[in-house]
Amino acid sequence: MTSRGTGWQPIRPRRRPRALYICEFEFYLLDPENPDYALGEVDIYAGVPPGLGEPNHRLALRKNARSGKYEVYRHYLDARIRSSGGLTALTFHDSLKEVVAFESASLDEAVAFVNREYRRFHSIDPDKDLDQVCKHEHPDRAQTCDADRFLDVLICPRCGKEYEGFEDLPDAVRMTGHLTGFHYMSGDDLRWTLEYAQRTRARARSVLKEARH
Repeated sequence: MTSRGTGWQPIRPRRRPRALYICEFEFYLLDPENPDYALGEVDIYAGVPPGLGEPNHRLALRKNARSGKYEVYRHYLDARIRSSGGLTALTFHDSLKEVVAFESASLDEAVAFVNREYRRFHSIDPDKDLDQVCKHEHPDRAQTCDADRFLDVLICPRCGKEYEGFEDLPDAVRMTGHLTGFHYMSGDDLRWTLEYAQRTRARARSVLKEARH
């Protein structure tokens, strides 16, 4: 209980950290600088405390679009001591060193691994809910879930533009890209983009059908 004017505030229970729902369709758009990988990544943590047997690093989840596997990688950070005006500070800077710690075609397995890693380095927060895989239907749906968007259109994984009736075009026209507006790509680059777009659309139809039964 509290009384006005005393300065006391009620003690409120600590909010339990909410689980992060990770959706497979977050990895749909391709990285324009490296289309072998999806553009989207999920950061798990930004660093680790010292003395736990692992150099400081950032942990993130990404998707190798070519192999179809999810990769959990460590991006290591360089520690540097800087002194100025009598003050000394320890700062961390990006290094070029990245190590894939885990890979799997299953998003469930990848999320299970990042949960174990979070617990390993951040046990100070034991009440944090485990991250979960998006089920594409409430209440277990990520805020960024776009599964429904793929049902009626084909979406370009290079820019996100939607195309209606794209799959009805003759193969010869589709593969030139000139009449579709698909960035006027040709050859293997266009074939890979189309394959990835069609594979994602088929996957969306499958998971939504399963989720709604």
